[in-house]
Amino acid sequence: LTEYAAASADFEAQARVLVLQAPEDGRARVSQEGLVIEADTSITFDETSGSMRTVGDATFTPPDGDAIDAANMIYDLNEGRGSALDAQTSLNEGGAQWIVRGDMPYAAQDSTFMSHARFTSCDHEEPHYHFETDEIKIVGGNVLVARGVRLYFADVPVAWLPFLAQSLSRGRASGI
Repeated sequence: LTEYAAASADFEAQARVLVLQAPEDGRARVSQEGLVIEADTSITFDETSGSMRTVGDATFTPPDGDAIDAANMIYDLNEGRGSALDAQTSLNEGGAQWIVRGDMPYAAQDSTFMSHARFTSCDHEEPHYHFETDEIKIVGGNVLVARGVRLYFADVPVAWLPFLAQSLSRGRASGI
């Protein structure tokens, strides 16, 4: 069962393409089996390829995962994977919450890759500290692995680490 919500919908029958336009001051929305995709401009669903593309600020919420906010995203319903530009998500590690932001060329249930990423547990608009990396991998929502990591306090680079592995699972575990 798929639910659609929008101000208007345009369906091109021959091409099998549905375009949902968001209402003014609202969001277009598609829900399917616990998966939710929202966008503040439009959502284009190509039934032939099974891909969904958003325009404008978008939110992707998987059935049992953390929401991902992005400037634009593409999601393949058949493959269960997608990609997003300027994505941001929060990962919970026991009591701590990691805020991760960057381009997400590949995201699936079992692993997520990000590039040009920035992550921190500081929830201020301008975090007191953050890590920057060119590559990050989040494995099954349990482990965050990054390489070529730079630690910043405010905007001052303080340290460089060849890699960083952080457990995201609940219960006892070592830190960074």
